[in-house]
Amino acid sequence: LVYEQMAEIMNGIDISNWQAGLNLKDIEFDFVICKATEGIGFVDPYCDQWIQQAIALGKPWGFYHFMRPTNDPVKEAQFFVEHTSAYFGKGLPVLDAEVKYGNIDVVDWCYQFLSEVIRLTGIKPLIYMSEQSFEWAYDWSKVVSLDCGLWCAAYRTANTFNGFSPNSAGQPPRPKNWPFICMWQYTSKGRLDGWNGNLDFDVFYGNRTIWDAYVTSGKNTVPDTGDKDKEIAELEQKVAKLKSAMDDIIEMANSVLKEVKQ
Repeated sequence: LVYEQMAEIMNGIDISNWQAGLNLKDIEFDFVICKATEGIGFVDPYCDQWIQQAIALGKPWGFYHFMRPTNDPVKEAQFFVEHTSAYFGKGLPVLDAEVKYGNIDVVDWCYQFLSEVIRLTGIKPLIYMSEQSFEWAYDWSKVVSLDCGLWCAAYRTANTFNGFSPNSAGQPPRPKNWPFICMWQYTSKGRLDGWNGNLDFDVFYGNRTIWDAYVTSGKNTVPDTGDKDKEIAELEQKVAKLKSAMDDIIEMANSVLKEVKQ
């Protein structure tokens, strides 16, 4: 896909304790993804306040876990869910995969982490990684089989970006394992009015409907109320919502393909 030609995109940032002091109401953005946890012992003290700010502003938001592969992946997944359980189904969960240690199989590690999160929550998180040092470097088919979306980092220029400008960031990532990416982090030198430091800039390929489909991806069960007709109706509504979101993606992809052929 020629991502830069997608009909609808959203521009956003990802932040952590490194941006302590940032107030989201002071900047213009479409979405925000906040660091929540790391390893099996760190909870970002700024995560929840930013998420509450995003909710108050009516902005889409996400939350991520930074992997430490020397730990047991199942325990890290459990730690992540333990401290973010109230966010699932409302925000976009992400595994931040960017650390290697010795001969540890990072693909299997991520597979176990993601599988445990899915088992515990019913939600399929995104996975974040760099284009060349991670996505291109390994066979990720095992993780791809979980149907978790890919958020890819690739910096084509060292320039500072004054305001969101993905079309000026060069060629978007071209994954070798996933069929497409859903989001691209294109710089760590983004600048926005209202904040005097650098920010990571991201572009999400889709609209709010598609974002929300990722938020609830895999959540296809309803509470057992004993009313089967009601349960079936609720399931049918969820399937219809997901189908509509996928139809939007297919329509945009076909539009891009048509433009490329011309």
